Amino acid sequence: MQESQIVKACLDLLEALRRNGLPVIATRTNAGQIHTDTGRWVKLCDPGWGDITGCIAGVPVMIECKIRHGVQRKEQQKVQRRWEKAGGVYLLVSELSMVREFLRARGLLK
Repeated sequence: MQESQIVKACLDLLEALRRNGLPVIATRTNAGQIHTDTGRWVKLCDPGWGDITGCIAGVPVMIECKIRHGVQRKEQQKVQRRWEKAGGVYLLVSELSMVREFLRARGLLK
């Protein structure tokens, strides 16, 4: 499974939970910068920022998706440390079941 497919599956699950009444807000977040058609550079999220940022039942959550055996870059490790130090939960996932396990452990999914 490609990283983009893992990201989409995670977002689809979180959206389904939101539609079923669970207090969830989550969005795809892109890091780095892009060059526009007009030649302007636009900064996105900081380098290393996770693929998904949100809040699940009052818990700030950042999800970084990797293919199986994928490795975090140093910038991603730094963001993880900062996020966790600030009280958030950081999930490094290679398959949707890892997000489901997180939700089950908190009693948010059966």
